Amino acid sequence: MKSEPAPPYVLRGKPLVWARVAWIAWALVLFGVVIASWPLYLELLLTVCESCRMTPTYAQTLHSSGITTTQWAVFLFVPALIVNLGWMGTGTVIFLLKHNDRRALILSALMIVVGVSFGGSIGSVGKQFPDWEWVNNLIGLLAFPAFVGLIYLFPNAEFKPYVLIWLLGILFVLFIPIQFESLGFPIAYNFVVVISFVISCLVVPVYRYRKVLTFTERQQVKWVLFGIILAMVGIATTIMLVLNASGSCDPDT
Repeated sequence: MKSEPAPPYVLRGKPLVWARVAWIAWALVLFGVVIASWPLYLELLLTVCESCRMTPTYAQTLHSSGITTTQWAVFLFVPALIVNLGWMGTGTVIFLLKHNDRRALILSALMIVVGVSFGGSIGSVGKQFPDWEWVNNLIGLLAFPAFVGLIYLFPNAEFKPYVLIWLLGILFVLFIPIQFESLGFPIAYNFVVVISFVISCLVVPVYRYRKVLTFTERQQVKWVLFGIILAMVGIATTIMLVLNASGSCDPDT
């Protein structure tokens, strides 16, 4: 009996080897960058000065409430750590489980770069340390198409309809001036780009869900949406806790 041919998304031979090497190199670089940013980010959170996030007045108020600056810095640092490891760890697990699947390799690689950006440590460090500014800009440029690509391509990693390739390319080019604030583009430009991004990220998944995805792929989308809702509830709860804690430490209240 003849064996059934492998699905087109299953990689074998040299393509599989090169794909794994490229993915591992990509992941190592991004993991290295984000891990290197953590000590600097924690240093920023611990630094007390008038122009810092932790002002002397705020630090004194914390101490009077029985909270040390170290405890407060760790409280702010942990969510960034969770976001980094959540996205990047999920991408790594997908790679380990489906390392011969082209779809899994693409989506997991996109998740890793999104995780680096969403953690926030790179952005904060890039604004305070000149040597990290170019790293922040580069990560920002990579993260935008990666995030949009995840929305467009999930769960089958296929540009269907093919016009999505052009749409993603156009949005990426339009986003470049926003990443480099020194270019001084008007606020109206930023508004138009953001609105275009939001509309496309709402319309494209709905269209693909109804016209492109199979039954199994639709079920995968439902589970991801359920996870996103849970994550949003968790984030909203964390924000409320932080705001309430901040309010209680406000010396004017």
